[in-house]
Amino acid sequence: MNNVILVAKLIGNIKGNFYIPKYQRGYRWTDTQVKTLLNDLWENCNQETKKEYCLQPVVVRKRADEDYELIDGQQRFTTTLIILSFIKKMFSFVQINYTLEYETRKSTSEFMANINEETAQDNIDFFHIYNANKCIDNWLDENFGDDANRKSMALLELMNYLINKVKVIW
Repeated sequence: MNNVILVAKLIGNIKGNFYIPKYQRGYRWTDTQVKTLLNDLWENCNQETKKEYCLQPVVVRKRADEDYELIDGQQRFTTTLIILSFIKKMFSFVQINYTLEYETRKSTSEFMANINEETAQDNIDFFHIYNANKCIDNWLDENFGDDANRKSMALLELMNYLINKVKVIW
């Protein structure tokens, strides 16, 4: 009998390699879903109370030390990783404590580490990951205009909120 343990876990406390099995579909979030998440995070981040935010449950199965099979929640985990990677490009000190490894799409992990327009058309996963990354950039422009300082401050605030107040049901 397997033990099922439910716990609220902060994004900043999630560590390890998450293996995405072949039965999982590829990353398919659109601009609408990415912007909705960014707007929700930003709205909650800017409240005086800075209340906690829950990204819904993720289902994982432990494989080895710091190694998990991600059974459900891949789209949310991937989007969160895209957001953190975007912030890390601006601020090299940002720590990302988890990685995603795709069973059937091995090169996706490499693309996630270096999202770029040149290879975005190589496959459908790259296309959607690139568009999600571009959506973050567009969201910043829409909300903060051309003010690089305001954008930087917003990204830092968003990162701090994401790692310290955003949880998943684990």
